[in-house]
Amino acid sequence: MCAVSQTVYFAVRHNVSISHHFRADCHNMKRCVGLTLQLTQRVCVWFCYKLGWEFAQVKASLTLCFGRQTLSDSRIYYWLEQFRNGRERIVDKVRRAKRKSGRSAANIRQVENIVTEDWRVSIARIMFETNLKSTTVHRILTKDLALSKCCPKYVPFDLTDAQHARRVRICDFWTRLCITDPRVFKVAVTMDESWIYCYDLESKEQSREWLRSMEPRPQKPQRTLATRKVMVVIFFDAKGLIYHEFVRRPTTVNQLVFHQIFTRFDIACQNRRPRGTVHRRRFIHMDNAPTHTADLTGVHMRNLGWTTLPHPPTPLTWPPMTFGCTQGSSRG
Repeated sequence: MCAVSQTVYFAVRHNVSISHHFRADCHNMKRCVGLTLQLTQRVCVWFCYKLGWEFAQVKASLTLCFGRQTLSDSRIYYWLEQFRNGRERIVDKVRRAKRKSGRSAANIRQVENIVTEDWRVSIARIMFETNLKSTTVHRILTKDLALSKCCPKYVPFDLTDAQHARRVRICDFWTRLCITDPRVFKVAVTMDESWIYCYDLESKEQSREWLRSMEPRPQKPQRTLATRKVMVVIFFDAKGLIYHEFVRRPTTVNQLVFHQIFTRFDIACQNRRPRGTVHRRRFIHMDNAPTHTADLTGVHMRNLGWTTLPHPPTPLTWPPMTFGCTQGSSRG
């Protein structure tokens, strides 16, 4: 006699009515090899409830029959409470199958269309338009579409052989200068010019784009031309800022304008850095702008008692060299 037949015989002998739902459950379980141990104990708890037994009696009977494999106290309480609330089925309720993933063909096409329209779109924007989770969007982009987001790179321009040789000579000069007179770097004045924009320039992080695995890396110009900007000229040394001046628009910084700015700087430097108390010679370091390397500019500086330190040639397409005093001054 199988387990189902034994339980039905036990119910008839104790005058316990078998509901229609329980008959259906037993009929479905007959198709299986037999009742599992868990379902068998549920049937026993159901019959004990019909007989009016309390928890202690049900627990003792189950322990006597099943030993260590008896249901836990919480599960026995749970099923007794379920049967008191009118439940008659001993089989678990049918649960809906959980959706495996949101990486369906429709979602992949939708994400691909969004990226195609704007290659700089962010994951947060895709999540807002598709109502998908961030992990799902990231997997669609990286695994299904084989995309990766990277920053554009600057395209360098190689120097000529003569420029390379001049760089070596200037670097050798700086090395010998450091050995012969280490105080030069403490007293030398650095002059730098920088544009201050009326808005924040687009950073490399903001210009990242989604690329396919075989697509080349995008390129971008080093600077974005702006109509609302102002130039600042700064003179500083190891002790700090000495003099700065804003160039009014629409002034062209030519040799004449630079001579006027440098004359005003020389007066400010004599007040803030007295010549006799610092060093017997005054050095200034500038980049290779045409205004700075002109012959008239050199003559004007020598007349004022300044010695110009050479600057190695640098390609125009290299990342701009910003000194510590003007670093970050491009934001207004």
